[in-house]
Amino acid sequence: MPEGIDISDRGENQISCKNGPVFARRPPDISGQVWYPARQESQDMGQEIPGAVAQGTFPLILYAHAKRRWLSCPEHVHERLPSSYADYSHDFRRADRLLSHLASHGFVVVAPDLGWLVETFEVGDWGNVGGLPRARILRAVHDYVSRNAAAWRVDVQRVGLIGHSTGGAAVLSLPEVLKGVKFVGLIAPGGTEAVLAKARKSPATMVIVSSLDIQLVHDPVEYVYKPAPNPKVLVRLEGANHLGFTDLCTEDNKVCMDGEPPAQMDRAKQQDLAATYLSAMARVFLLNDRSALAILREGTEAAL
Repeated sequence: MPEGIDISDRGENQISCKNGPVFARRPPDISGQVWYPARQESQDMGQEIPGAVAQGTFPLILYAHAKRRWLSCPEHVHERLPSSYADYSHDFRRADRLLSHLASHGFVVVAPDLGWLVETFEVGDWGNVGGLPRARILRAVHDYVSRNAAAWRVDVQRVGLIGHSTGGAAVLSLPEVLKGVKFVGLIAPGGTEAVLAKARKSPATMVIVSSLDIQLVHDPVEYVYKPAPNPKVLVRLEGANHLGFTDLCTEDNKVCMDGEPPAQMDRAKQQDLAATYLSAMARVFLLNDRSALAILREGTEAAL
């Protein structure tokens, strides 16, 4: 757990609900989920990795999930959504469809829990205590995986970074401190102008934007995609919204958390489209699979 990240004493990170207050507090340990390219479907956590996954060593993809706009009481969650969606501590598991798709192409994907940083933005820099909290956690995850890379069959010299919303701002800060980053995938990236400006020094960059996104203050096309150097790819998803990339919406994508407007495509389609383009980007820049270039040039703006 990185030092200098503590939000537990901030009054705005607590609300009063019917069954008592709900807090956003720094946990003693950070939970995370890891996806491997499986040879067989299994939920047996005791199964040894070598027998469950394909042969070889796999590039690493780190994923940073989106930030909640606010804390929610279970009784205030829309009736079409489970009241358990008020619990921010499982958001790192709520991109399973997208991240499983990525892993199936031959990658180890790791997503840490950043949910407790609700209402905390990605500001500051590496020199400030408390600055870039999400980026610091991702860096700590990278270091932890690196120490176990041989046993876990991970190649930390080939790294991809993917972030959604404020998670996108987090991954933009990492190439300056991590070696081996080959591409950055940004799903509806949000953040301050200073953080988004780091796209000017990104490696290969993919930006995915939604036509029905109301949550972003700065246009990712103007602030991220255009300033980014080549190679880069822009994907515009017509009819998609901000949270449909996660399971924080109904299956038909008409009701979401955080007051998100309904999408014009169902949740699975929105997630699958994003996963297809991100997987192609990862195949080109982490596996040197040039055949995936055809996917990147189909229905996108690309400078490859």
